[in-house]
Amino acid sequence: MLFEKPSLRTRISFEVAMTNLGGHAIYVKPEDIGGIGKREPVKDIARVLSRYVDGIMARTFAHSVVVELAQFATVPVINALTDWSHPCQAMADVLTIQEHFGKLEGIKIAFIGDGNNVARSLAFACAKLGMKLVVASPAGYELDKESIPRLIK
Repeated sequence: MLFEKPSLRTRISFEVAMTNLGGHAIYVKPEDIGGIGKREPVKDIARVLSRYVDGIMARTFAHSVVVELAQFATVPVINALTDWSHPCQAMADVLTIQEHFGKLEGIKIAFIGDGNNVARSLAFACAKLGMKLVVASPAGYELDKESIPRLIK
């Protein structure tokens, strides 16, 4: 678990999940890394970790770091958060909706706030799962125009 951007909830949830699945999670603090891509290139981090672990979870500032990790790793890479997306949060939200309503298809939800990484990931999840999403954001903080075409089937 590479943490460039620390989070108590993310660390605990991933550690508990890995333990429940019979594995062991290794926590790598930001100071252990020395700055992803600064002391060691991202591709080297991916290659070295791939020799030791069965998967890499990364919570980073820049989405490009997770993309590069996935490009050079030979093990699965989980995006725990980047500046562009937060897919694990979207999966947790969708699971909660599924548990509450017993279905996903046709459910309409509202997201009120910035059109940020969380809103974008939730929008992608809703589009894939047949849900409807309404996003209400202040002017200037809408979902980016590049993401919108990816939401249309």
